[in-house]
Amino acid sequence: MYSIFMGTHIEEPPKVINLHIIPHSHTDAGWIEPIDWYYDNWVHNIFDNIVEEMYSNTEITFVWADTNYLHQWYESQKTEMQNRFQTIVKRGQLEFVGGGWVQNDESLSDLKSIINQMNFGLQYLHERFNATPTVGWQIDPFGYNHFMPSIFKELGYKYQVINRVGDMRKEEFKKSANLDFWLEPAMLGQSQSRILTHILPRHYEPMNYDNMIGLIPSMQASEDKKIEFTRVFYETYLEEQVNGFRTEEFMLLMGKDFGFSNQKGVLSMINDMNAIITEYSHQAVGIQINSKFSLPSKYFQKIENSPKLSDSSMDFLNYDERLIYLHPNQEFDKIDYWVGYYFTRPHLKKRINEAFNSFRSLESLITYTKHLGRFHDELKEKYDDIQKQLSKLNKSHN
Repeated sequence: MYSIFMGTHIEEPPKVINLHIIPHSHTDAGWIEPIDWYYDNWVHNIFDNIVEEMYSNTEITFVWADTNYLHQWYESQKTEMQNRFQTIVKRGQLEFVGGGWVQNDESLSDLKSIINQMNFGLQYLHERFNATPTVGWQIDPFGYNHFMPSIFKELGYKYQVINRVGDMRKEEFKKSANLDFWLEPAMLGQSQSRILTHILPRHYEPMNYDNMIGLIPSMQASEDKKIEFTRVFYETYLEEQVNGFRTEEFMLLMGKDFGFSNQKGVLSMINDMNAIITEYSHQAVGIQINSKFSLPSKYFQKIENSPKLSDSSMDFLNYDERLIYLHPNQEFDKIDYWVGYYFTRPHLKKRINEAFNSFRSLESLITYTKHLGRFHDELKEKYDDIQKQLSKLNKSHN
């Protein structure tokens, strides 16, 4: 695939920034530790913390991407907590993004396994919450293939958020202000339509995120402290990054790996931050920044009719990472190229592929069993468990 960008960027200081604050928590389905370790030690705390705050404050929003952890938490809750969560979803405070059982890898997983894990996750969201995601959320795969956007389009998605396109290429996008663009994906089935794509300007975790949260003044703080915080916030998170976009809208993710697990009240602090920035931004930096909780779909709806957006046709499969860019405390400038992992653990990857081939045969038998009316609850439970285990094998950077 190749890149086609149309339009010339003329850099001008923005007069207004409509800042969409998107709280999220990136929860790997197994990484350094097994999946159940992450759930027991961190993930269940995330849900407990955010549900309590969101239920009591209707202004707060959140996004959730990993259906496997959602299933693990929700099915273990008592009816009262499940009802609270359902209320939050019905209010529109929580948006399901991605929607697959996991956030799948795009370099090694094949088409059939990706579609299987997507369908399994989406089916659960539909059955439990009557929810249909519209935003693809691939913020952590190390490189992106040319057909994943087409899968999203075939499944009814309108938008996608990506991140790891390679740091050097990302800098090129910033310079031409093309971090929002219409992507023409590879043709898959009957879909030939474009998908509106957003590349995160830095990463899914704001630099020094925990420190920034700790610096948020209380509403009782002095005006000088609020002005100073607003100035530092703008210079750190907005001044350089907004130049990568062509509209007055800017989406900023607030969270990190397993964020919101160790501290209660963070969402309420961010709510105070929104009020402070909105009130004092013009005084602090000469720009009106309208900061508010938002959702990715609302951000995309604001920009999708803009004539300023460019068109592109490309993939981002080869991923490079400048370690000093994501880890600025390290005193070296080194680049990692994530291509060698295509060839690692060949026996394991062969076994995974064989497992999916066997699963296809099982699907045929299950279909015939349903036709005979013999698909009883015990068989369904075993079948669902097999789907869960296979879906986890698609996790990003596997």
